[in-house]
Amino acid sequence: MKMSGKKRELTTREIQLATLEILKQFIEICEDNDLCYYLAYGSLIGAIRHQGFIPWDDDLDVYMPRPDYNKLLDFFDDPQHDTGSLLAIHTTENKLIPFLITRISDTHYKQVGEYDDEIPQMGTFIDIYPLDGLYGSSKEAHRESRKVHTISSNYMRAGKFSTPYKLANPLMRVVKSIWPLILKDARTYWEELSLYTTVEEYEQADYVACKIWNDTKGSLIVDEKSDYGEGKQAIFEGLKVRIPDNADAILRRIYGDYMQLPPVKERIGHHYYSIVPRDDN
Repeated sequence: MKMSGKKRELTTREIQLATLEILKQFIEICEDNDLCYYLAYGSLIGAIRHQGFIPWDDDLDVYMPRPDYNKLLDFFDDPQHDTGSLLAIHTTENKLIPFLITRISDTHYKQVGEYDDEIPQMGTFIDIYPLDGLYGSSKEAHRESRKVHTISSNYMRAGKFSTPYKLANPLMRVVKSIWPLILKDARTYWEELSLYTTVEEYEQADYVACKIWNDTKGSLIVDEKSDYGEGKQAIFEGLKVRIPDNADAILRRIYGDYMQLPPVKERIGHHYYSIVPRDDN
């Protein structure tokens, strides 16, 4: 088992249980404030296929409709609310960071690797992905999704973040270092994105997507808003959670036959960090 100084790194199962505690507190906040959420991506697969975590998964993913997502950020930003060791980490006008979603971090722990250079408050976390509305017909919605994907990708390229360089080979490091020189300032792309991520657009739209996530596999998928609906109950590690009404359609658009287990060699976590207890606890 790996060690970090005198501190033992958490195992995958220990990380899962720690993030499950964040999810429990997150659900309590949502229920107390009448906020809508749905499990997403691998966590949604886990709820359906394993009734809990995919055994080798090392994070938790949640969707929130844009109106509820904004209210969640307001909740965490309000100093009157005691959120304990939980911190909502997200890009703001005054603080650009290397992702455009929100991570709710438990600062009892410390993340070593990946984002720790830019975000020292990162610990165990759950990812909150905002669902935004898309204009017009299905064809127009897909066109807008591709356009916003380009803007969010340019934000990541223009930002002088260390994270994208860590896993790149020497040639790619050179390529990545050139992007900030030829693109606009990252804040400009952040401001452009705000035009496509309004509450009004979500409320009027028939189609939705997590437009600001720059991962090609997930961000270019367009769903009908009715696929999410009011949500229905599922069990995740013994916890009652909400999943989309038509979770099957949503998952098949991204993963195809998600009920089929991947080859053994692919059953690994997809992040590049370790988690240790924080020194000041």
